Amino acid sequence: MLLANIQLLAIYEHRVAVQGFIWGINSFDQWGVELGKSLATQVRKQLHASRTKGEPVQGFNCSTTTLLTRYLEASSDVPSDLPTLLPRI
Repeated sequence: MLLANIQLLAIYEHRVAVQGFIWGINSFDQWGVELGKSLATQVRKQLHASRTKGEPVQGFNCSTTTLLTRYLEASSDVPSDLPTLLPRI
């Protein structure tokens, strides 16, 4: 589960970086970071709504919708109320 979350985050970060390069913007400057936070919040809300209420993935482009749908299908056996545990240092 943790590895899947990390992989999803890595895919999103890669996507944001590539889009930034194509559009000629720095995705990791302050505005880019704020946009990333906004997108991550939208994704998190969608994942939560899909897991708890069974809502379909909507409001994203085709690529993101497909990725999120496949992710939800692959992680369907994960409880929706699973707490986030941080590793001990």
